[in-house]
Amino acid sequence: MTLSLKYNWVKTCDACPEQYDVFDEDGKQIAYVRARWGHVTADCPDALDARVFEAAFSDDGYDGCFHDDNHRQPFFTEIENAITDYYKENTDV
Repeated sequence: MTLSLKYNWVKTCDACPEQYDVFDEDGKQIAYVRARWGHVTADCPDALDARVFEAAFSDDGYDGCFHDDNHRQPFFTEIENAITDYYKENTDV
């Protein structure tokens, strides 16, 4: 499966924790995503790293990465929606 994403996700660490920098179409970093201890979080670098998303992705609290793209996709879709909502609410566009 290839992930279907609207932003450019750059993986900065493969596992434990799995993490990404997320960029908009202009190349500006708009989020940092990290999967660790069975939770995935997304923070936006504007406004002092505002946490825009947090969820458990594993029943095992020790997981530091997703199992595969099928496991990853629903969380990444929710994260992109949270990032979009954050910037709509917090920028003058």
